[in-house]
Order: sequence, then structure tokens, then C-alpha cells
Amino acid sequence: MESRIQVARGRFHNGYNCSQTVMCTYCDLLGLTPEDGYRISEGFGGGIAQTRGTCGTVTALAMLAGLKRSDALPGRGVTKMDTYALIQPMMKEFEEQNGSLLCSELMGLTGGPILRPCIDCVTDAAALAEKYIFPDLFGHEE
Repeated sequence: MESRIQVARGRFHNGYNCSQTVMCTYCDLLGLTPEDGYRISEGFGGGIAQTRGTCGTVTALAMLAGLKRSDALPGRGVTKMDTYALIQPMMKEFEEQNGSLLCSELMGLTGGPILRPCIDCVTDAAALAEKYIFPDLFGHEE
């Protein structure tokens, strides 16, 4: 399958927030419509409701990982550790690439320089989704 990174970037340029760009680009691969993904991820833009916390693209990765790995069986918790194990290396790689996981730091709102513009965070997160969540579909098989 061809990479969807440019699709994610296009969504961002068309008014989707950072979280929606990543979620909506890949949620169809997990049984959701882009409209469902849009609604689910709407509150996570700008570091969760524009509070400048964890980057919205990273929260979208976590949501996609849960959709991919969860068995949806409350109480058992069998898949939780698997899901966490999928999310943690993505977060680590994103932070190594960009210097932070926090929207405020990425955007330079804490007195430091702008570490990474939002559109580049979208690009990086989409690449991580393809590498970690969908490696079999986007040619990252190990």
C-alpha cells in the first residue's frame, strides 16, 4: 500500500487539527469511518483541547494503537500491556526526532525555540503509524 503521509498533510492544510489528521488518515484500516475518527480525535488537537500538553499527533497514535491491539474485554486487561508496548517506542522515537512530546515545547511557547512546526509533527506521526501500527501494509515488515 502506498504511504498516506501526504494525505495526512493535506488534511492538516484543509482544517483538520493535528490529532484528526493522523486519526482520520488511518482509522479506516481499523474499522472506523473518517467521520468517526474526526469526532473521536477532535478534542485532542493543540495538545488536548489547546492546553498545549501532549502533542495531538501523539495522542492519535495512542488511539490508533488501542484500536489495533485492544481485545475490548474490560476487567481482563490482557491486551493493555501489548497496547502500551506498541505506544511507548512510538513516543520515544517521536521525542527523539522532535525534542519533546509537548505541544507547548514543540511550538516554542515555553521561552525556547520552535522545535517543530505542527505540519512536520503530522508528517512524523504518520510515518510512525506506518512503521509501528501498520508495518505489514506499508512495507516495514521485520
